Amino acid sequence: MKSSTLFKIKGMFVLLALIFISQTLTAQTRTYRVTARANNRTIGGQSIHFWYFDVESYQNSEPNGTAPIIPLGNMGRRAPGRDLLLPANRDNLVIVLTNRLPVPTSFMLSGRAIPTVTKPGLGGIPQTVSGVERNAQGRITSLLPSVPAPTAADPNPTYTYTFKNLKPGTFLYRSGTNIQLQVQMGLYGACYKPRSGGNSGGNVYEKKDGSLVPYDLSRTMIFSEIDPGVHAAVESGVYGDANLFPNTLDYRPKIFLINGNLYNPSGTRAKGNAFATMRKSDLGTDTDADLLIRMVNAGLTTRVPTFLGGYWKVISEDGHVYQNAKEQYNVVLPAGKTSDIILNVNNLAVKKYPIFDRRFFRSTAGTTKSGKNGGLAGFVQVNN
Repeated sequence: MKSSTLFKIKGMFVLLALIFISQTLTAQTRTYRVTARANNRTIGGQSIHFWYFDVESYQNSEPNGTAPIIPLGNMGRRAPGRDLLLPANRDNLVIVLTNRLPVPTSFMLSGRAIPTVTKPGLGGIPQTVSGVERNAQGRITSLLPSVPAPTAADPNPTYTYTFKNLKPGTFLYRSGTNIQLQVQMGLYGACYKPRSGGNSGGNVYEKKDGSLVPYDLSRTMIFSEIDPGVHAAVESGVYGDANLFPNTLDYRPKIFLINGNLYNPSGTRAKGNAFATMRKSDLGTDTDADLLIRMVNAGLTTRVPTFLGGYWKVISEDGHVYQNAKEQYNVVLPAGKTSDIILNVNNLAVKKYPIFDRRFFRSTAGTTKSGKNGGLAGFVQVNN
């Protein structure tokens, strides 16, 4: 009798512990609802067909229930997709991905572990799926399970991708399916998690010695490029045709973008797009403020962002913080790489801080006279 009672008590404690763990894990989750879509956009006078991740809403899970769904609206139906913020008090990132493209697609974070993937099963019970996908010749076509293209029977196919225990850092999110084509077509964006705080200041990392890396404000700088020929082939349906446009081996980018925008000569000394615009009041009350720039290369070619007229501090790469920051005026970004830098800006002055690609990918064919004065250049703009 005593043994039976003890067993019941132990069982109750185990059950309560499991409930507590489940609630704790639930409380650490942020879920984004994302739809992969197609659209056309005029860039530099050319109509470009592209694909993009439409981040529609997010929802936090709480111990005693779920918080309201927060709609995010659209960002002009364009690439890159909206920045995904995982708050410092959340460890798990969940992406509920619906596919509206004519081909299968998926969602992954570069440099992070492959997520747990589930799809609707019988009776609505989630079914875990795993493994790479291959074509008839045995070649890998997807690094993880992909959401199939819509059909009459299932017009809104949806899979769930769960990334557990994400540490602070900046990461490229992208399709993990037919990568050489789908990332080029626009299925990419930036995801980040701070050590504490958010976009308006906090600590971006904690070093091995326990010291923190603070910042006053953060902005994202995503480099990408477009080969109009690839996009036209996809739109017309000839991409993959062995005789017309079999693959991306002849990839020739001609349009270069920062945060999806073209370089725009302004006639001022510091020409380019203000990819990061802020007011002096945004930077706090100190004479100098630390601007965190999260740099992401979503292109297929190495970029070398360079700061004209000064130095910045490179504090990390691919979400791995340096014990000692590197003071330099540029940073090397191979394809798919991320790097976080701290730029000290004077919040008492209205000023432009020019940044450009040192490899001189400056030509944007068809967008300016003779294709000149285009490409990867921009600046940080501090306004009143």
